[in-house]
Amino acid sequence: AFIRQALNKLYQTNNGNSNKETNISASIKILNAASEGSEVKAYFLSDMIESMKNGRDFHKTPPKDLSQAQSWVEEDITKYNDINLGGIEINMILPFEPTTSSKENNPAVTAYWQGLFESLGCSQVLEY
Repeated sequence: AFIRQALNKLYQTNNGNSNKETNISASIKILNAASEGSEVKAYFLSDMIESMKNGRDFHKTPPKDLSQAQSWVEEDITKYNDINLGGIEINMILPFEPTTSSKENNPAVTAYWQGLFESLGCSQVLEY
């Protein structure tokens, strides 16, 4: 029943205000709060494209390569001095076929999130 409900939600078009921006980084504080004394596994069913007016906007300016993704991680990690995601398992389930071009599925975007989550202490960061 849960899987059926989740799939039905995934097929619905989002016409609400939440469709204007994508704030993946907001999940970091939620994961931090949820992890206190608990085993946490997070699943991101997403292209992982952060798109914020006052933050990273990977639609307008994606990281151009793995080196830039890593330098952005080093810049952004300073925003999370009080965050420890130790023991959390992150699963990024991307909506791309294995043969999708890097223009559509930019590996530097995934590397950014992987680096950020690992820098915050996640025990495992997997991409599917």
